[in-house]
Amino acid sequence: RELSGGGFAALSGSASGTGVSGIADVALAGTVAHNTTPSLAYLGSQLYVAWQAYADQGATLAVASFDTTPARTLSLVDTVAAGTDLPSSPALSAGGGALRLLWVHSPLVSGPTELRALRLLGGSFVAEVPGEAGPGGISRTGGQATQVVAATDASGRTSLAWLDGASGQPEVHARGMSTTVS
Repeated sequence: RELSGGGFAALSGSASGTGVSGIADVALAGTVAHNTTPSLAYLGSQLYVAWQAYADQGATLAVASFDTTPARTLSLVDTVAAGTDLPSSPALSAGGGALRLLWVHSPLVSGPTELRALRLLGGSFVAEVPGEAGPGGISRTGGQATQVVAATDASGRTSLAWLDGASGQPEVHARGMSTTVS
């Protein structure tokens, strides 16, 4: 639901049936079991939503958007599959004309978690800097990242914070961009 004219109104079937997540069902392999951890961000006046989808073929991140027409039509923007690994805790962040998707990437075999990132360019999400969405990502957390949040300033620089339990105690870590990438 979106606040409009002093009250909350459902957008394009988002409050009934399969809701927003139903838009991704046909793009995902297998049968979708459940969806979790949504994240929202506006890029200009367009609303984007990301979430983690679990299917019998593995976990995927999905991103959809509501257009800016009066009908606020919902469409699937992109999906991010991780093969046999687990992408989780998606975080959308927009500012300075940039929309970024960040997430925690966990291997299903032993190994440290990683933070990964993509930027929306030309209607799909791509690595802004080579390697940001692959092994190593934007940061090897050292162990056990479980949540990530992000904010982007008016210049398009993103800062993120995450919860990591590698030390045996939950700790908050943070890092940010010192310059924009062109």
